[in-house]
Amino acid sequence: MIAVKYPLSPEAKFPAALETVRMVLSRDDRLAGEDLLLVGESAGGNLALSTLQEDEEIRRRTRGLVMIYPFLDLTLSGESAEKYKDGYLLTRGLLDWFAKCYLETADRTDPKVSPLLCSSVELPPSLVIVGEFDPLRSDAVRFAESHENSLLHVYPGMIHGFLQLRSICSARDRALKEISAFVNSVKG
Repeated sequence: MIAVKYPLSPEAKFPAALETVRMVLSRDDRLAGEDLLLVGESAGGNLALSTLQEDEEIRRRTRGLVMIYPFLDLTLSGESAEKYKDGYLLTRGLLDWFAKCYLETADRTDPKVSPLLCSSVELPPSLVIVGEFDPLRSDAVRFAESHENSLLHVYPGMIHGFLQLRSICSARDRALKEISAFVNSVKG
């Protein structure tokens, strides 16, 4: 297992983070010839999905994809971005600010930026976890609806980032068990 330390915005603009993820997954000697299972949380879900969509070799080696409350559509066109725009910790204004910091002048409709807008490619089995009151819930739902080999779990009453709520959130423990079971099912 490795964690890719990709450059963060606002210092590193698109496509620096995506190129770093692709480079590590393609060229890191520790991964040579190994099957992959990609896991990404929030912006990391975006990078994992974009990498799979853009790189056929990485897609061929990947046995599964786990995205936890992924930010997949930087145009913020999903209904939950408006419905839960305020009052649930992560706001629509903050999401817009994150997108501006990351993109500078890049087009938000570019499928490398908003992988939800990519014409469909065949993806490995996928697990998508999101909270009921997350402004990114629509991204997760739209992804699951467009990929038949995906599992979607919307956690009732939860907000963006609920997996970070150690010791105070039983949904976190259930989600971690679900992720573990999924990983074991696709390891082959």
